[in-house]
Amino acid sequence: ITATGNVSGAWQGAVVNAAQYNDAAPMYLTVTDSAGKSATATSNTAANVAEWTRWTIPMSSLNGVSLSKVKKLTIGVGAKNATSGGAGMVFIDDIGFGRSAP
Repeated sequence: ITATGNVSGAWQGAVVNAAQYNDAAPMYLTVTDSAGKSATATSNTAANVAEWTRWTIPMSSLNGVSLSKVKKLTIGVGAKNATSGGAGMVFIDDIGFGRSAP
């Protein structure tokens, strides 16, 4: 995901949907800022649910990252540094940052 221009606000969450037949594996979201600092949030259930599910990530779990200078957002399934080997499909929609509109 690439953002251009002025991006500001607070992270809110992601809505995740995956087929129930996926191999069991954690899903992770890594946020990296312009200084190269990163933080990762994980969910042990998000990649293997049968319906659309909101995955809310508390900003407090992203300590050390300047959320006003986000450069990269990485979403993955499985161990971050492992070799690939699982199988399945995940649909991701409506990635949000900040509070919901009134």
